[in-house]
Amino acid sequence: QRRVHGGGRPDAVTSDTVAQLLRADGTPRFRVIVEGANLFFSPEARLLLEQQGVILYKDASANKGGVTSSSMEVLAGLALRDAEFQELMCCRPGEPNPAFYDAYVAEIQRRVVLNAQEEFECIWREADRTGQPRSVLTNLVSDKINELTDQIARAELPSALTEAILARALPA
Repeated sequence: QRRVHGGGRPDAVTSDTVAQLLRADGTPRFRVIVEGANLFFSPEARLLLEQQGVILYKDASANKGGVTSSSMEVLAGLALRDAEFQELMCCRPGEPNPAFYDAYVAEIQRRVVLNAQEEFECIWREADRTGQPRSVLTNLVSDKINELTDQIARAELPSALTEAILARALPA
């Protein structure tokens, strides 16, 4: 197992530098690459690696857990009054965590695992079915999520449907 140094320029993996990830005979040094945040691969480098048989999951798929947990943290900050936030979400040294906080963290972790599993399975299945590179499929998934988000934002939903969606989306 090896880790590739990240951090962007000048350490970006581009079509000019991707050869560093290949052996002298052109075969990949890695079977699987999962991009973390700030590990920059150009689209051309991703495609070249995938054409060489590397299983590659883009940062957009691999980092959704951070986006999910951050969004849920912001939601708690916006949904709770200051006093509620202090009581329910703030941990104090030497005291047990608030029960709500522990439940909220557990729910966020559950959602991160579920979302990651569903996206992984979707991309894996579609790569097998269509032969499209996983990096391209990740872009399609991200585009579809953004498109649906925009459609929902523009839609005038009945209040009962809005409440049902929020009840499913928000931790109990």
